[in-house]
Amino acid sequence: MSRRFESSSKAFLKLPNSLTEGFRKSVQKVTPLGRKSRVPKNPWEANKWQADTSRLIVCENGQDNHPQKIEWGDYQIAVSQNRSESKRTGQDAIGVARHKEFEVLVLSDGHDKEGHMVAQGVCNILPQIILRRIFERSPDMLFEPVEDQLLYDAFQECENCVCWGPIKQTSGEYVKIKGGQFNNEIGYIAEIAEDEDNITVVVDNERVGYLRMNLPSKRLGASRFRGGATALCFIRNLKRNHCRIATLGDSRAMVLGDILRITEEGKKTSDITDSVLMTTYLEDELEVEHVGYFTPQHNVYNPDERDRLDNLKDEEKLKFEIDLQTGYLINPETKFQIQPTRGFGDMEMFGTGYTHKPELSCTFKITRQTLILCASDGIFDGSVWEDDEEFLQFVYDAREQGMEDAEIAQMIYQETMQRALAKQSIDDISMFLFYPEPVKQKLKRGSSQFKRKNSRRMAPRKRSIPNLLSLSNTNNPRYKSGKKR
Repeated sequence: MSRRFESSSKAFLKLPNSLTEGFRKSVQKVTPLGRKSRVPKNPWEANKWQADTSRLIVCENGQDNHPQKIEWGDYQIAVSQNRSESKRTGQDAIGVARHKEFEVLVLSDGHDKEGHMVAQGVCNILPQIILRRIFERSPDMLFEPVEDQLLYDAFQECENCVCWGPIKQTSGEYVKIKGGQFNNEIGYIAEIAEDEDNITVVVDNERVGYLRMNLPSKRLGASRFRGGATALCFIRNLKRNHCRIATLGDSRAMVLGDILRITEEGKKTSDITDSVLMTTYLEDELEVEHVGYFTPQHNVYNPDERDRLDNLKDEEKLKFEIDLQTGYLINPETKFQIQPTRGFGDMEMFGTGYTHKPELSCTFKITRQTLILCASDGIFDGSVWEDDEEFLQFVYDAREQGMEDAEIAQMIYQETMQRALAKQSIDDISMFLFYPEPVKQKLKRGSSQFKRKNSRRMAPRKRSIPNLLSLSNTNNPRYKSGKKR
């Protein structure tokens, strides 16, 4: 996902033990958490508010290309790693949390030297931040759709908590300002006073112009990690089955089946006009049309992302280069390049338009026949599946064969791994699959409903599935990002 051509002279600090301790908890243990709500006074520190239940899942089975699987509520979750000489640990993680009538799942794909730490930090903290902000709303707003600004603020708080820490007080070091008129503005250290607590910071961009200010060190933060991570977030209101998806980077979500969009007035409509839920259609043997939705990948092959970057280049005088042959966004100053155009961390991409602001889907209500899959680019790599329609057809066929959620998740993983091995394009894979409980109910044989259902069923496809236990680690070159869709 990322490529480094020059080592940077800037210092990157480790997370304090109090924060990293939570990242390393065993993934096999569900930790009961305190229920007392306390809004943190400093949003730059890890918040103390805790959901009723939370869990961090990473691959800790010590094997390559063999998933660590768990079932959490209505979700089937799997995370696998593909290590190499340049990548000594898997960098995908999944965080889940539930509080009263809401649940949040976050899938994060790390990259570069310490990307796995960023991914685990995001999965540990972001679900808590979103749930806390939901329950901070007034009681009459509790079951209303989750607002855009709430999610934007949650992602900003997560960026501050996970990716920024105490400064090293080195001239030229990039820093972020905490609080005040220029909160979250990024500048660099120009001068340090003898007492080392009065630091001259320069901010120079089109938004605020050229500023030179003296600030105490406690109002400055420095990047903690060398690396970053993408994120895909799924939010569900358990009482109303209202859902939202927030996407940041090149992981993707797929929704198969009919859904209803919730309008701003709170009404339900089958008209899904949404830039994030892109529509794909299938037609079965009886010419009955079936619909699926895919979220976009944030990379340079996405024309909307290129338009966003070009607009920022004109408005804010940003500097970046794009290599469409390899799919990299390049910072000409740091010589650092990366494939996703959005994500957490990655300080060396500052000034290129790389952002941690997510793209948000509409609020939608799931129905009896809805299947939802969220997965990293290890599955949605454009070199593995031909296009969205082929992948949708594969999942649709599995569902029509009467498979349960765990069987469908296993079949998706195995087919993707078989194709990736054949094309020598293997990456870490993380995914969670949600299959609503009513869909799992079996119709009684002989009933009119059973007959109508089977009259529409398509003939199953025969597919060979490899034995994953025999798969061994393969040192593969970095994959190329998905093709333009």
